[in-house]
Amino acid sequence: MSEDRAERAFRDALAKRAEETTPKPLDVPTRRRTPRLMLAAAAALLVVAGGLGILQSMRGGEQSQVATDPQPHETDPAAPAAGWQWISWRDLEVQVPAEWQYAFSPANDWCVDHIEYPDGPYVAFPGTRITMMIACEEEFTHPAEFGPAPERLWAPHVALHERQFDDGVATHGDWTATIRTFGDLQLTVITDADTTPLVDSIVESARQVQVDHAGCDVTSPVQATDIQRPDPFDLATMAEVDQAAICLYNRIGTEQPGLAGSRTLGQAEARELLAAVLEAPVGGGPDEPESCLEGSYGDTAFVVRWHTGEGVRDMYAYADWCFGNGFDDGTNLREVTWENCRMLQGGAVHLWAGAGPVSGRCLAG
Repeated sequence: MSEDRAERAFRDALAKRAEETTPKPLDVPTRRRTPRLMLAAAAALLVVAGGLGILQSMRGGEQSQVATDPQPHETDPAAPAAGWQWISWRDLEVQVPAEWQYAFSPANDWCVDHIEYPDGPYVAFPGTRITMMIACEEEFTHPAEFGPAPERLWAPHVALHERQFDDGVATHGDWTATIRTFGDLQLTVITDADTTPLVDSIVESARQVQVDHAGCDVTSPVQATDIQRPDPFDLATMAEVDQAAICLYNRIGTEQPGLAGSRTLGQAEARELLAAVLEAPVGGGPDEPESCLEGSYGDTAFVVRWHTGEGVRDMYAYADWCFGNGFDDGTNLREVTWENCRMLQGGAVHLWAGAGPVSGRCLAG
């Protein structure tokens, strides 16, 4: 499944239904779905809902013993098993097959005929996404752990999410939903007959961490609702970068883990991003503060963790609001451009909404 095709398809689908909105979310390539739909009272309205639309109240399914919460620990530097990759959200990370890429699970608007869903195994994007306020007409009786969509839209996948169900195993035909709790979060593994043998390996790899596999702290000062600045250094005089970690956070306050996604850039990609940031004008932006409500701030922030021969330096970046945007090394604030914002994103790290002119640079494409 192509990540670039996925992003373009979901953005095009949502834009066609809601051209007046700023966000340009992601779509996922695969089968076209054209079931009937009926609009709810305010059919044109959009709502921000949990991206894990598969999660509702527990019903049915065979139950097992509730898992004991593991003690948090620092990330093991060991690489994932051959052919596997680490994924993480907040303070929970788990290994999944390396070929499984990120996609959106069918949510309550599953019957929209523009939206396509994956027909192969995938990792469900955690967090929030925009869904349409509609009533999908078809009814079904499968256990709630499998989500609000009919079986024809299912595909094997892994999801990290807040607690929604009791731990256990639910079945429906050849399908299995395995739920395990770790601290405040849960892991859901939906499998068919071909992928059920992977369940034990996936579940047994899950762990709570303070620093994830990419080297991102699960809690960061940039989670504060107001704008923060890092410890100052001068990016222009930094030693050559060896690699970088891109850490995306939800600005939910610093009392709980807020890591929303992470990715690692190798030397070539890290140096390309560094060059793109250094080429941007000093002064920050683009901003349009007159379009913001007083006292309002954006929802997300980045930490770019540069690894050099002289040590590690953290740069903060804000790129989803109508003021305060820019790449900040604590000394200079540099402008967000289409090029440097594009290079921040990939895998689990994406901006799904924005405000003001910066949205055209970070959500375009």
